[in-house]
Amino acid sequence: LAIGAAVAAAETDLFSGAANLDREEFLAAVLARNPSLEASRAVLRAATARAPQARALMEPTVSYSVAPLSIGAGGVDFGHEIRFEQMLPAPEKRRLRAAAADSEAAQAGAEVARVRQDLLLRASLLFSEWYRAHRALEVNAQHRALMADFQEVATARYAAGLVGPQDPLQAEGELAELLHQQ
Repeated sequence: LAIGAAVAAAETDLFSGAANLDREEFLAAVLARNPSLEASRAVLRAATARAPQARALMEPTVSYSVAPLSIGAGGVDFGHEIRFEQMLPAPEKRRLRAAAADSEAAQAGAEVARVRQDLLLRASLLFSEWYRAHRALEVNAQHRALMADFQEVATARYAAGLVGPQDPLQAEGELAELLHQQ
């Protein structure tokens, strides 16, 4: 259980030790872990496996039957029959079934491509939003540091009597607004 829990924890946070999140690694992880893509791939495998079955002839059958009243009856030959049967479809029916199966496989392949592209688009948009949010936090932190420096200067200038009280108060208000934006 401990090993399973450790593996599950490692799988849930793939990028916890990474210094930076790389877009290509993120997109590859999304494609590797998404169940809808794997489900559409399974549908493709099943559709591809049906195509050879549609081209093939049906299985031949063998049957054996006995006439029960002929067993041990005097003056009557023993009655039995062996039958080999092979169903042959109407002309062109196998070719049409094969074409339909190939078409279904092609459609399943297109669905895999569509699901993959949709996942890549959504993941890319989410990555861009994540990047924008983290970059905005970095810019906000830089602005807060600059505003804190400005507030110290404004307070020192006010203490020296060089400016009125509005400069340190305005700097404090701007710093509060930056903290709110964060």
